[in-house]
Amino acid sequence: WRILSPVAEAVTIGAWTVTGTEKAAVLGIAPISAILLGMLSSVGGGAIRDVVVLRRVPQIFGGNTLTATCAAASAMVMIVAYRLQHPEAGLVGGTAVGGVLYLVAHWRHWVLPPVDRQEPGAPGKASAASAASAEAADVNTPTQLEES
Repeated sequence: WRILSPVAEAVTIGAWTVTGTEKAAVLGIAPISAILLGMLSSVGGGAIRDVVVLRRVPQIFGGNTLTATCAAASAMVMIVAYRLQHPEAGLVGGTAVGGVLYLVAHWRHWVLPPVDRQEPGAPGKASAASAASAEAADVNTPTQLEES
């Protein structure tokens, strides 16, 4: 299952991306919008699967394989082939490019860097700047207004 699961994920990412991209292109949507819709088709479908079937936080939310990046590459191949009037080549080529890129990213552990998350209320640059600007503005709080 450890080998089959990434392969199935790679094929579905590529296939859903090119399908969504081609559908958008056939409807006359601008190329960049068609690429984004193709990406949304595969990434959104994967997120829904993760939540509904696997009952986990969607993989797209950081620290995982470059799913959206692979979908973008797949969609770009599809758009180029469609514009060259070879949509069948785009379907096959886009699926292959997105799938292979996903497998390489998965096996080589390519991920985007994690977002530096700060605990709410923890001291940091943002909270110190907010406190300084509030003091400088001399904002009247409701208790200060009642005393006046």
